[in-house]
Amino acid sequence: MPTDLPSLDQALDKVRRYVAETTGTAPTDKELADALGRYFVMKEIADHIAMVRRGEG
Repeated sequence: MPTDLPSLDQALDKVRRYVAETTGTAPTDKELADALGRYFVMKEIADHIAMVRRGEG
């Protein structure tokens, strides 16, 4: 598995910056938690992790 993966804090900061850049306002913690808890997002995250573990990402 790659050792150069970002920390969870770095990943959350990246998401916050992206949302701020695309919407004009950074998400609140509640908005971010709601978005991350949605089935589609969780499925995408699980699929990505599986792909990285297989060495495909």
